[in-house]
Amino acid sequence: MHSLYTPSLTGKKVRRTKSFSIHNLVIVAFIGGLLAITIVGFINANALKLEKHYIKLLIVSSVILHTATIIFYVFLPFSAEMDLLINRLLAGVSYFIFWVILKRPYKEHLVFVGETQSLYWIGIIYCLISIIIDGFLRNSVLAN
Repeated sequence: MHSLYTPSLTGKKVRRTKSFSIHNLVIVAFIGGLLAITIVGFINANALKLEKHYIKLLIVSSVILHTATIIFYVFLPFSAEMDLLINRLLAGVSYFIFWVILKRPYKEHLVFVGETQSLYWIGIIYCLISIIIDGFLRNSVLAN
């Protein structure tokens, strides 16, 4: 006879959810920009085992925001400071979208697992990669 406390998932491989603190993603958004928040947000969404329709929504919104960034770079000749401001504003919009979609799975993760992973090193790495790629894109597009 099975007790209420007998595990029901024995014999099956179960992968626990992992997560960064979604509130710390705002730091990645404003330091690293749009590319960094997109990459780290998708890593977090995958680690939280987000449902496919939410992943598709995040992909569509990210493509729209990245396309808007490229359109700003190509068609609106702003200064480098204004381009950086536009990129950070779009990164803030991206953070808000990720925060709204990841909020419920993150809270469920905290209830069942109770711990988050450090965002320190992965945040630094992706912020640096994003800054380098964004600088290369901005300089190559603005040079033409």
